[in-house]
Amino acid sequence: MSGGAHAMDETIRNELFEKREEKYKAFILKLTPTLKEEEVIGVRMPALRQMAKKTAKQPDALTLVAEPRYYEERMIEAITVGYLKKNLAEKKDAVHGIVKKLDNWAICDSFCSTLKMKPEEKEAYFDFIKNYFLSGKEYESRFAAVMSLNYFAEQPYMDRVLAHFEEINHQGYYVKMALAWAISVFYTKDPKKIENYLNKQTLDRFTHNKAIQKITESNRVTKEEKDHMRELKRK
Repeated sequence: MSGGAHAMDETIRNELFEKREEKYKAFILKLTPTLKEEEVIGVRMPALRQMAKKTAKQPDALTLVAEPRYYEERMIEAITVGYLKKNLAEKKDAVHGIVKKLDNWAICDSFCSTLKMKPEEKEAYFDFIKNYFLSGKEYESRFAAVMSLNYFAEQPYMDRVLAHFEEINHQGYYVKMALAWAISVFYTKDPKKIENYLNKQTLDRFTHNKAIQKITESNRVTKEEKDHMRELKRK
């Protein structure tokens, strides 16, 4: 791959423009309202993942995706870091660099789902993400919440995550929606625990009710459970 030092590789950028679809660009903009039209090329996620996997195998992977200009380039940069065959200690700085730059839910959530970990790494990863719960920044807190629902929806982590959720006081929409989503995932793992948690009413009303809505929309929850959970909605 060609390209100057510390700038997005021209081969990657050219390939993105070859793969662009105007209709898909409109779809991305509708789905991610925080993006500006001039930021988006219009490339589908499977193609971005394929490009990121290829890039992650290069010895200079992080240089190839440096200084992204477009949404798709920022997505490739993030998931390339996720795909790096390195343990957390080796790529912690790169992961932190991506988290600090997160500014939309799509890159945040795709980054989280790509950042797979081995069982023996879970404690180190949890120790790493817990600092972001209380960062005071919307997408850093969302990163912590989405990592939690992806990888820590089980004991011994669930209780620790729920305690951190109570500490978040960020009013951002994308934080609250991530918390609601996480709680609905946790409910499918331990319904009684989450029912008790919601009964404590430690979450704000919007997040509390959104969590219940997501629980009742889940196809992994019985009709009886859904009916019961609706009774816990706050007026």
